[in-house]
Amino acid sequence: MQSAFKLLSSIVSAIKQRPILFNGTTGGGLFAGSDALAQEMEQKGIAITTHDNNNNDTFNSRRFLSTIAIGFVIGGFVYPSAYKRLDRLWPGKDWSTVLKKSIVEILTVGILVNTSSMISRGLLVGRDSFHVAQHTLEELPRVTRTDFMVWLPYNLVAFSVIPIYVRPTTTAFMEASWQTYISNRSHDYVLPDTGTRETQQASLMMK
Repeated sequence: MQSAFKLLSSIVSAIKQRPILFNGTTGGGLFAGSDALAQEMEQKGIAITTHDNNNNDTFNSRRFLSTIAIGFVIGGFVYPSAYKRLDRLWPGKDWSTVLKKSIVEILTVGILVNTSSMISRGLLVGRDSFHVAQHTLEELPRVTRTDFMVWLPYNLVAFSVIPIYVRPTTTAFMEASWQTYISNRSHDYVLPDTGTRETQQASLMMK
């Protein structure tokens, strides 16, 4: 028990000394796993849409490496800066203050990260910029509603209980799972030949 406590203390000390490196590396790794899962799901959708089952092994390395870089930036810089700024603007952990910070985070950082992710995912797979922008605008209200349902409970816990130097890492775990959902919404385009959506086709194959 004592050795485990010492190990935990050493880890916490390392996080405090090198927060950018730790949070950035964690964010990059988690985003990498999220993108690998998202690509597998998307390839299954493409396979049933094109009736080409041999297409399942296609892996976009450029997109994968880009996602690692995005995860490092978000985990190491974006979320730590956002949390520090919000804590400075509204210090304290009373109910009204925590609720205010939680909502503002979703309406600012949340919308910014979601929009950037959907746009970059669309462009990286070769869609034209006009349709990417149009699709992002169509999906953003739905994504924001889901954001409130998923992230508001987490933010309430994060701002009231989780230490600020650990918060970017716990947020990165949440964000990694969330980005799989964002990938699903990012590629939910209407197929011109069938009039159905890509995720509807993917769900048929997943059953």
